[in-house]
Amino acid sequence: MLQKLNPLDLSLLYTDDQKKLAVDLECELGELRERATIGGLLEVIRRYHQLGIYTADDDWCIQLFELEESANEEIPCLYENFGSDLIKLLYVTMEWIYDRLNDN
Repeated sequence: MLQKLNPLDLSLLYTDDQKKLAVDLECELGELRERATIGGLLEVIRRYHQLGIYTADDDWCIQLFELEESANEEIPCLYENFGSDLIKLLYVTMEWIYDRLNDN
């Protein structure tokens, strides 16, 4: 399956989430566009959760688990989402993580 990756559009993230992401990527807000790569987003997600990412038909799928739990065990995931645009899926996942952190 081929997917043309869209450029990272940081306007898809709330301003507060952009600030948190800049802190997690250890950069200034003005440097975020250069630092917020797919790999960088995945690394940030891994700081907070175990993750599984796979494809099904034309969709990307992501599942998050608690850090202490192994995704290989029969443990239900905390979060699951899918979509055809990988970047948007990663952004929505980051927003969920940051929202969850704000609630704690």
